[in-house]
Amino acid sequence: MEIGKVIGTIVSTIKHPAYHGKKLLLVQPMHQPEQPEPEAIVAIDHAQAGIGDTVLVMREGS
Repeated sequence: MEIGKVIGTIVSTIKHPAYHGKKLLLVQPMHQPEQPEPEAIVAIDHAQAGIGDTVLVMREGS
């Protein structure tokens, strides 16, 4: 798990069926306080987060 900051939302007209009805967020990982990593990641929102919120991200899969 890691800390990140929500920097945007993603709108997708075509999704895998497992993601239907789920809100997608663009999250900037923050390994050091106030020092973002260079690449953002896509995350599924389970906590009703919004842009500017600090979130806990769990990475799964390969």
